[in-house]
Amino acid sequence: MSEKLLEIRDLSVHFNTFEGVARVLDGVCLTLYEGEVLGLIGESGSGKTVTGLTVLRLLPISAKVVSGSVYFHDDNLLVLPEYKLRDIRGGRISLVFQEPGTSLNPVAKVGDQLMDVLKLHQQIGDNNAVRAKAMELLEAVNMPRPSLVMSQYPHQLSAGMQQRVAIAMAIASNPDLLIADEPTSSLDVTVGKRILELMIYLKEKRTISSLLFITHSFGIISEICDRVAAMYAGNIVEYGDVYTMLHKCCHPYTKGLINSVLDIDKKRSELKPMKGTIPRLINPPSGCGFHPRCPERMDKCPVEKPNLNPIAKNHFVACHAYEK
Repeated sequence: MSEKLLEIRDLSVHFNTFEGVARVLDGVCLTLYEGEVLGLIGESGSGKTVTGLTVLRLLPISAKVVSGSVYFHDDNLLVLPEYKLRDIRGGRISLVFQEPGTSLNPVAKVGDQLMDVLKLHQQIGDNNAVRAKAMELLEAVNMPRPSLVMSQYPHQLSAGMQQRVAIAMAIASNPDLLIADEPTSSLDVTVGKRILELMIYLKEKRTISSLLFITHSFGIISEICDRVAAMYAGNIVEYGDVYTMLHKCCHPYTKGLINSVLDIDKKRSELKPMKGTIPRLINPPSGCGFHPRCPERMDKCPVEKPNLNPIAKNHFVACHAYEK
């Protein structure tokens, strides 16, 4: 096993709202190794995005880290001084936001935004050299007509082109870790496929080394990830290698996610969607958070929260049915 790059330990994050305190993350534990692609999957509202934002301390003012730590190599990012975190954020760890249009400056040209990143993190002083490097980045993400794009504003680009610019900015500093927050969710199927192919291409070219890929699609997970963690209501309920999670998953929630996907290779006339919805985190269910929707619920489930326990090598499940 490679060295640990990122380790999230017992992370809990609460949001103060007008209705009360929402427990958005509740004891999240994750480990990402060097050279690995880790997928974080779950329904909308599971806490995936908040996990990624907490790593870089980009949470809104209404959020509070109640407990836990986030270690990047030997540094706990949650207590690191702001001036040291500034070198890591966007330099050694980069983030591709879910909405490409909102992550770009609407009043600055694409070329200027790329060049600013290079000047800050690559310390390139010569304007001709930094402009040439910015062009290389756009070519690396297969941007059509990069010289024209350099002189355009974000609103003049399609959503797919905006996402390519966001990825180019994220890889400009050659980060140790790239966090991609559902980079294909706001795009149509064709453009989304091209962005996924781009991610695979950058990984094969070793432009991206380690990647935390946040998504709600098992189709994407199967294409790009080495390991997968399933998240529900602020908790990791199961994680393991991608083959195990696709073919030997154990948690009822993970099974539900897979059964909700249409498989054209199987002659099945109907999908099997999960009943119910994600609970309100202001007043979450007692015990196991999934028990109101669980088809395998036991008497113990509403009373006691299950721990994330190993059931096989590198396979962990938080379910009372698999406790020894």
